[in-house]
Parts: sequence; structure tokens; C-alpha cells
Amino acid sequence: MYYDDAAATSCFFMDPSEGAPPGFNACYLLKKGLGANKKTGCKEASWDATHIVMCAIENQQASYTILSTIQIDIEAAAEAYG
Repeated sequence: MYYDDAAATSCFFMDPSEGAPPGFNACYLLKKGLGANKKTGCKEASWDATHIVMCAIENQQASYTILSTIQIDIEAAAEAYG
């Protein structure tokens, strides 16, 4: 339901920073748009999700940092909905 017809992209890359420990960074992006829905009073809606994963490997142990952001945009069909 959440990901049906969603646009998605991902990329993986090595950390180019000088002196950075071995590992990788990754970014996963999702965008989904929804049409009008009379039941909810929504004229149009969309959401974007961005997930960034940073992985550092030191002494044969991996440590992960994950950052996630979600942006929701809803356009109401009538003033009464706010």
C-alpha cells in the first residue's frame, strides 16, 4: 500500500573523506503521490522519504548511522478541512 506506484532511487558510494575509516554511505529516496479522495476530503497529497545510511568498519566491526526524513504535503479539497 505505501510503496505501490512510488518512485524510488538508491545510490551507494565510498566515503571520499581524507582519513575516513573503510566503509560506505548509501541514500534511498522514495516519492509517492496520491490523487483526490472524497472520503478524506483530500484534493491531492504526496510524501517523500529520504534515508541515509553511513557505515564505518573498524577492527572488523561495523557501525551504522541512519538518518531519515519524511515530508508530507496535503492539499485539502475545501477550506473547512484547514
